[in-house]
Amino acid sequence: MANKDLSSSDKWDAIDESGLAGQGNDNPIAIFGDHALVQKGTQIYDPSYGTGPFTSILDWENKSVDGYGVQFYKYPSMLSADFLFWIGHKDIKGTQEVQ
Repeated sequence: MANKDLSSSDKWDAIDESGLAGQGNDNPIAIFGDHALVQKGTQIYDPSYGTGPFTSILDWENKSVDGYGVQFYKYPSMLSADFLFWIGHKDIKGTQEVQ
């Protein structure tokens, strides 16, 4: 399955490399349909990966996110056989993109 960036201004092919251990797995899935952070006082935690504390959302993003994207499927089943393409962009370190 090839990941493709179709945007004209951002040519970035997403590659799923080994990441941080989490979710009871040495190399958990790299794509999240939803993802939540927890804030306690001034500290930010990422319970999905068991990482933190981070001093800010930007600190978490710089250390935890490599890129953003959307996967498109031929049918809503989201089976790998129905995968069409990926549009994404690389995270810009030092710039907060997560709100």
